[in-house]
Amino acid sequence: MILNDEAHHVWDSGSAWNEAIRTLHETLLARSGGKLVAQLDFSATPKDNKGLLFKHIVCDTPLGEAVDAGIVKTPLIGQASRKLVEQADDNAAYRWEQHLLLGYDRWKASRTEWESSGKKPLLFSMCDDTDAANQITQRFNSDPLFEQLNGKTINLHTNLKGKLKKVGKGNNARYEFVEDKKAINDDDLRALRKLSRKLDSNTSPYVCIVSVLMLREGWDVRNVTTIVPLRPYSSKANILPEQTLGRGLRRMTPPGQASELVTVIEHSAFASLYAQELAQEGLPIEIVDLDRVPATTISIFPDEAHKDVTQLDIQIPTLTAGYRIVPKLEGLTLQDVKKAFKPYKALPLSKQGNSEIQYEGRHLFTGEVIQKLQLNLPLLESGIGAVSYYVKQLETICKLRGLHPILAPLIQTFLETILFEQKMTLFDPALVARLADSDVGEHLRAVFVPLIRSRTTTTETRLAGSAPKSLNTWKPYQVTLSERRPALEANKTLFNLVTCNRELEVAVAKFCDRAPDVAAFAKNAGSQCLRVDYLANGDRLAFYTPRLLHPHDRQSLLPGGNQRTGRSRCAVSLCR
Repeated sequence: MILNDEAHHVWDSGSAWNEAIRTLHETLLARSGGKLVAQLDFSATPKDNKGLLFKHIVCDTPLGEAVDAGIVKTPLIGQASRKLVEQADDNAAYRWEQHLLLGYDRWKASRTEWESSGKKPLLFSMCDDTDAANQITQRFNSDPLFEQLNGKTINLHTNLKGKLKKVGKGNNARYEFVEDKKAINDDDLRALRKLSRKLDSNTSPYVCIVSVLMLREGWDVRNVTTIVPLRPYSSKANILPEQTLGRGLRRMTPPGQASELVTVIEHSAFASLYAQELAQEGLPIEIVDLDRVPATTISIFPDEAHKDVTQLDIQIPTLTAGYRIVPKLEGLTLQDVKKAFKPYKALPLSKQGNSEIQYEGRHLFTGEVIQKLQLNLPLLESGIGAVSYYVKQLETICKLRGLHPILAPLIQTFLETILFEQKMTLFDPALVARLADSDVGEHLRAVFVPLIRSRTTTTETRLAGSAPKSLNTWKPYQVTLSERRPALEANKTLFNLVTCNRELEVAVAKFCDRAPDVAAFAKNAGSQCLRVDYLANGDRLAFYTPRLLHPHDRQSLLPGGNQRTGRSRCAVSLCR
């Protein structure tokens, strides 16, 4: 079986891509007589060079569904308050100046939005040819009008001239591309492609990428927040809008966390083609004024500058998969024992077991009896030892410990007044003689084992894996900000804001901030949040994520236990 990624290449039967697949098939056939039995094609753009969908599509996830599910960023087309026009200049950096300035300003806004979380937003510009890419890169790296891009813009296309240069030493060493008059060699070009895949890292000096066709596919950079398209987009040009948009669709944070945007600066051909192409993908693209692009995320971090984060700190336990089981027998009474014995008949005392043992010694090889003995077993002086024996036997059967104080008085009363037809004490020889008989043990187990199991509560306590972690050590993280997910200021949280999910959490957060018995609280969110695992129905592993955290004892947040009385149920204490 072949798993074929970037499978939009298969539209051309004569391509090297298909030739490689045919070679694999023929090689297998020649060597083993086997063959390829299946080829699974995967592509974000399953279209041929005419922009037509492949006919062999089996499963399709439209881009609109991926956006709704939070798997990718939400795309917006940012338009200017007036129509953008090309300037009368041969230099592309000045001809497209209006588009570039708008993209630069929008990128600075996204950088401000994400800077507290430690993420580095990237600006991406796709040009119509390599000359334009070189001109725009040169201006971005030198013009004070684009100050924050100076020396931080990388030019990526196949006709580059220059080489890679190592800058710094040790752990701080990195590679930068330096342009010169000599064409780039193949080794440096490969290294440059590798460098382009690490632009998300804060160790990379680059915050802007200018390209032509080099980054159409196989480029997994996630931090692009602003795209400035400066070339015609059409199926005839072999450039699909999904391919260009794909440079910025990958999320910076895991799916299901903050709502992320990628803004495409207005381009008339680009916008019209979007309306046609992406409507088929179930994605009605939204066009908004650039100065009204909303901030959809906000950074949450321990606010050391304005709050006493030590006083407001909460300790989060670090749990392991291990746990301690503490069983507890409660509520077992003599009336329960009498009720459980009703289905049975009292035993006679006269039926005593045989106190004699006949012994024979036989020859190992011939089997001849060479010795006979008769042993008379002495009787116990009292039945006190038998009570302890039966208590240990019941503990072993029920897998419990420490039941002697509870069971010993009940077993003694059971043996003296309930089990037999006549009432006698444990010191009576007739009773003592019967205690070792099998029927006595069978009746005692039949009565007590079900009673013990039905009245035992087992408390399971999770074991700590290491020292608790403080909330004030959490790294900044990004969360969604919207009308339904507002962020509130609060005095009793160590974070800069409390993020809320709809009106109920808003009300609870406000209550916690003013309640006199709540000294500190915090929203449990982000990738570092506390998640408590438990067994759901069918022994399925599941996780519970508390929404708000606050300690009862002002020292630490402790995990609650799971209590079982026949069925398992999860109880998480101190998590609100």
